[in-house]
Amino acid sequence: MSIFILVATTHFIALLSPGPDFFLLVTTLLGYGRRAAHAVCVGIALGNAIILLLILYILHHMGGLDPSIVQVIKYCAAAYLLYLALRCFMALRMVDHRQSIAIQTDSKPQCRIFQHFYLGLQSSLLNPKNMIFYSSVLLLVYMQFNLWQQLGLALWMVTVVYVWNCILLKLLSRASYLQYLQAKVRWIYAISGICFLSFAFCSVYLL
Repeated sequence: MSIFILVATTHFIALLSPGPDFFLLVTTLLGYGRRAAHAVCVGIALGNAIILLLILYILHHMGGLDPSIVQVIKYCAAAYLLYLALRCFMALRMVDHRQSIAIQTDSKPQCRIFQHFYLGLQSSLLNPKNMIFYSSVLLLVYMQFNLWQQLGLALWMVTVVYVWNCILLKLLSRASYLQYLQAKVRWIYAISGICFLSFAFCSVYLL
């Protein structure tokens, strides 16, 4: 039980630090509305679930995580983060500072919603910190927990990720927060683009 509390606390603290997922969620909310942002939340949660299941499979059937897999993920992540940075800078150019940007209605085409779900999924799968963090967590409990307990822990962490992102989305969608974000939309896109570039650099050179 003490190990679970330690893991749960560490996982939640890790969620508090803004990463690529947070900036993707904010820029999607501003540009495409709540429904698209919620699709990002679902994609992020599913990506976390896939990573956890993959790590469990590797631990139980292959005996460990091949460092070459992490290297491939790091470079794929850097490319994807550069793509997200480019999207932010392109959106920045399209923003008209003379008009306020209203949150769009939920009448977006289904393909658009799926596109944002896919962006959230990619953001989660290609974040090398997810692979490294979850590998460390599961290695910590590998000998103490049986398979079902490990699956339960994985389900708990995925649920926390989804609920936390939904709470953030609900808070950011409030009129007071939203008006502030809309007023600072240029800065948000610029800062998000710079952060994505920084994450890309860190994923290759620091992780």
